[in-house]
Amino acid sequence: MTHLPNAPLIFTLGLVRFPTVPNMDRFVPAFHDALRDEMPHLDPLKLNQMQVQFGPEGLKVNNDELQVWQIASPDRKFAFVLTPDSLVLHTNSYREHHQFIEMFKSALTKLIAVPEIGINWVTSIAMRYIDLIVPRDGEKLNDLLDSSVLPPAFSGVANLEIVEGLYVAQYRTTNANVRFQILRNPQAVLPPDVNTPLIQKNNWAWPRPDNEFAVVDTDCSTPLDGTIALDVPIICDHMKELRFVAKSIFEHIGTEGAKKRWEGIAS
Repeated sequence: MTHLPNAPLIFTLGLVRFPTVPNMDRFVPAFHDALRDEMPHLDPLKLNQMQVQFGPEGLKVNNDELQVWQIASPDRKFAFVLTPDSLVLHTNSYREHHQFIEMFKSALTKLIAVPEIGINWVTSIAMRYIDLIVPRDGEKLNDLLDSSVLPPAFSGVANLEIVEGLYVAQYRTTNANVRFQILRNPQAVLPPDVNTPLIQKNNWAWPRPDNEFAVVDTDCSTPLDGTIALDVPIICDHMKELRFVAKSIFEHIGTEGAKKRWEGIAS
């Protein structure tokens, strides 16, 4: 598979989810101690979490607060997020998957080694990539993205211009479940579920382009048959497989001109 040094990647997230640890706050100081030489910032934050439930009384929507702890690098380009049931690594400075997965591997190893934390099982593994596609002067989005995945404008209605559009689909491979979406000219660059106070805390702000643009959001997860025993090297192998799927999709949706640009080939 080709290397894409100029890929328009703006946000990457890796996640492992496990059964809820009661009173996770007890274990945060020890976990931060294990990371503090490279990740000195500790940010306790509460995030709003919307839950939708269907029951005898119909649809119920509840807003709950989720306590999280972010542990960030000195320059805040990389940060871990610990919740009662997950460990996340997110960044706006992803360059290659070996570094990213090794960082995740090291932190997960240190987390499960915290005395009495009792994390022995895994319920979910995921990798998510968000790319920002902005045409250059004289270009249009369909010069960069394949028309099959780009929300189209109507061609036969006079004076009707597309304002926003959304392509969203679920896919499945042998090793991955994929939620894929392309947002054409959305009101904000990052999807709402990603654009949390964590992003503001790290100063990861992407201004909305003045011209047309698209956000490509590829979320890949490993299909697990129930809860599995935690094995750090196996989790990392799954992350590598998910990265392969996400990159293959990204290579497939670009036009030939876009691929040359993302590969660093002069046109």
